[in-house]
Amino acid sequence: MYSRINPKSIASEILEGFHSNNGELVEKYAMDTELIQKNGAEVGLPKYKIRGPAIDFSMPIELHIKSPYPSRLKVSAVLREILNLSQKAFEQRITNESIRSASGLDLKKCRIQTEVVLIIEN
Repeated sequence: MYSRINPKSIASEILEGFHSNNGELVEKYAMDTELIQKNGAEVGLPKYKIRGPAIDFSMPIELHIKSPYPSRLKVSAVLREILNLSQKAFEQRITNESIRSASGLDLKKCRIQTEVVLIIEN
């Protein structure tokens, strides 16, 4: 992650974490796509699983999409998979606001950060 730098320029707890192969530190750096890209690596989309109970979409719901790490994965891709919608049907539901972000995010463009809260109405 760090090359050609003086080890003294890295915080001692981080350096010790690298030396001891600290699992949390490894996971943090492994999932930091910005840092990985900055170091010249190509970052692909992560594999993911949709977990949780089946949802009854016949009534209004508040849906939380959570990830422990920021991702390049688009909210629209996950949401279309959950709802089994075509691109056109998804865009129509965005336009008529039957699907919207609780915080006003552009659901056609935004990517999953740690949590996205959606309002889905019939």
